[in-house]
Amino acid sequence: AELPVSAVALDGEIVALDAEGRSSFQMLQALETGEERAPLAFYVFDLLQEGDEKLVDRPLHERRERLEEILREAEEPLRYSAEIRGDPRKLLDKVRERGLEGIIGKERDSLYEVGRGSRRWIKLKCVAEQEFVIGGYTPPEGTRKHFGALLVGYSGKEKQLRFAGKVGTGFSV
Repeated sequence: AELPVSAVALDGEIVALDAEGRSSFQMLQALETGEERAPLAFYVFDLLQEGDEKLVDRPLHERRERLEEILREAEEPLRYSAEIRGDPRKLLDKVRERGLEGIIGKERDSLYEVGRGSRRWIKLKCVAEQEFVIGGYTPPEGTRKHFGALLVGYSGKEKQLRFAGKVGTGFSV
C-alpha cells in the first residue's frame, strides 16, 4: 500500500532471518510449528507487472531498474534483492563464508519465463549436508496416492528430535 504505484506483481521470497540477518529455512519451518518467532522479510527480485502492463517480455535489466525505483523508499519487511556483479567463484566463496545457501545467476537480457525455470538462470549452491530422520507423513492430496509429504527432523539440543520440514518431491513408485 505504501509503494509509489497503484498495483504491481512482484517475484520474491519470504525468508526468516537469524540473529545475523541471514535467511534460515529451518527458522521459517519452525514458524509453521509455532516453535520460534523469527523476523520475516520479503526479498523482491523481479517485477512482473506494473498496473495493467505486463513486463515479463522485457529484459531482466529493464524490469530490475524499474523495480529498484519502486522499492527505493520501501520499508521493512520489503527488501530489494540487489544485483551483484563479479566473478561467480569469488562470489560463491563469500556466500559460503557467510553461511548462506548460494547465489542465483541470471543473464541481464533474459525474459521471465512464466511457470518454468529458465535456462538463462542458474542456481549455484553451497554444499551443506544434514542427516534427517523420517518422523511421519501427510495424507495424500490431489494426484498423490500413498502420502503427501514426508515429515523429517534432526537431533537438536539435548538429543531432542526437532522438526525440519516436509519433503514432497523426488519420489517414484
